[in-house]
Amino acid sequence: MTNEPRDDELLGRALSRAVETQQVRETGYERSRLAQRISRPARPPFGQFFALVAALALIVALGTWFGRPSDVIVPVAASPSGSATSTAVPAGSSAPASATPSPAPTAKTSPDHAVVYFARDGYAPVAAPVAGAGTGSTVAERVASRIEKLRDAVAPPGAVNAYPGRGIPVVLARGAGDVKVTGDLVTLDFAVPASDWGVKGAAFARALIQQLVFTATEEPGIRRVTITENGGKPTTIDQIQVDPELSRDDINGYDARASTDVIEDDGGGDGVTARSSWSVDTAAPGVARFVLTFSGGNGKIPAFSVGAKTNGEPAFRDGKSVLAITVTAAGDPSESAVIDRTPLRQLHVSVVPASATLTKERMQYVLQLDDMRPWRVFTLSSPARLVVDIGGAWQAVSDRIAVYQPTVGGTIAQSFVLSGAARVFEANVVWRVKDSKLKVVAEGHTMATLGTSPVWGTFQTTITLPGTVTGNVTIEVFEVSPRDGSEVGAVSFAAVLR
Repeated sequence: MTNEPRDDELLGRALSRAVETQQVRETGYERSRLAQRISRPARPPFGQFFALVAALALIVALGTWFGRPSDVIVPVAASPSGSATSTAVPAGSSAPASATPSPAPTAKTSPDHAVVYFARDGYAPVAAPVAGAGTGSTVAERVASRIEKLRDAVAPPGAVNAYPGRGIPVVLARGAGDVKVTGDLVTLDFAVPASDWGVKGAAFARALIQQLVFTATEEPGIRRVTITENGGKPTTIDQIQVDPELSRDDINGYDARASTDVIEDDGGGDGVTARSSWSVDTAAPGVARFVLTFSGGNGKIPAFSVGAKTNGEPAFRDGKSVLAITVTAAGDPSESAVIDRTPLRQLHVSVVPASATLTKERMQYVLQLDDMRPWRVFTLSSPARLVVDIGGAWQAVSDRIAVYQPTVGGTIAQSFVLSGAARVFEANVVWRVKDSKLKVVAEGHTMATLGTSPVWGTFQTTITLPGTVTGNVTIEVFEVSPRDGSEVGAVSFAAVLR
């Protein structure tokens, strides 16, 4: 197995034509079974967890919270059958300053649970190891030790610790009932003097809740968290009322839930061999990328299926969710690896032998994930590859649009490249740019390499803004429904014009 940044660079360099030269492959229907937006159920005030994009944009503009990522690399999809001609990839530059190349697999046999989570602007929380986290003989003790180690823990570059320091006496009481475990639910009761958590601002209150939920659910088998205070009373953190029960999927920031459908294709070609590779934060900020590169089979992609589910299998309980990728090809189970890079914790590779119902041997690649965030499937040729991207910036990702460049809160020039992935009606991607007063200063559309399809296509276009535009701008990308003209799958995020 390889996990080097060059695997992502090859997606952007070794192909022959620019995106605008690609023939658009359209579909004649509005929505596939996989392209439906899944809205989060209505909840109390905390259910609007990440609606305050403007507040976060302000923090970015002031430069007081997080370091900003830079440009990205985006894959371009070919036909699901793998029979299309070579496709090109918009060139990207560097990953975010906090990102490092994926480390080589270690001898570890399971992920490191001695971690806590730190908040990030525009992205789901990131795990980082902290000595002593997760110690104890019981589930309750291990959960409590992680929460305690979160206090005063130093956040890695690009992240923040919103948990109040020791000057603010908000602690787990560590008495009877302060950490209570019931099945997959853990209840955390904090001692909060005068119900003042010492957190100011909605953005930091939400960041703290994220950190508490992700850190508490790091314990295998724990999926949900209830946060109470002062003997079981409902919790409000700086006017943010905390929902009675929260999971990672509730608060990872993405507006649309990840699809639970299966993307599959019959494929073709016999005698195919698969080689796997992966990266985190290299292909794009906040994106975990998994690539299967195929040899043999006359250059065709073999039959495959990709599907996500909540992790209920004991063998894979180190991840909260799993993405299972199955291909009719020969592979190497030794490519299994402990990765421990948010959101990708572990890769498990196994052989599914031929049987009376399965005439050919298959390989199964199970990606164990921190949570079930949106994911996208691409197919590429020359060489034949199956690419799965997981996550990204939550403001820039919906069920049918994913913008990779420019980055959320990043800087742009008067003329800049807009690139990303889409599965929209007739491949028509619509965009507009608004100035700091929310006046539209530029708008248009571009074509993706695929229309509405389980497999995603990509798009790239250059936008030139009027010379009178300065400062903060808002970039919006969406699909126009042919049914009623409404904007669907919309993403909206801030950038700074330099």
